[in-house]
Amino acid sequence: CMELKKLRNYHVLQAVLSGLGMFEVTRCPKLWSSLKPQIARIYETLAQEISPVGNYKQYRILTRASASAGLPYLPCAS
Repeated sequence: CMELKKLRNYHVLQAVLSGLGMFEVTRCPKLWSSLKPQIARIYETLAQEISPVGNYKQYRILTRASASAGLPYLPCAS
């Protein structure tokens, strides 16, 4: 995931984080408890940066701070 962020490939980053956030994955406590604390922090940080909270506020700040263009995440209204 960090490589996707470095490449500014936010669309695929969102897809990966969405997959990890699915009920089928989040309900596996052994999986999440076996993660190294550093990996868990990276996941939480990335999830917060791509979160839809505040109309994607953190994501907009992140993309504005990027020096060059990347592959944006375009959320679909449903």
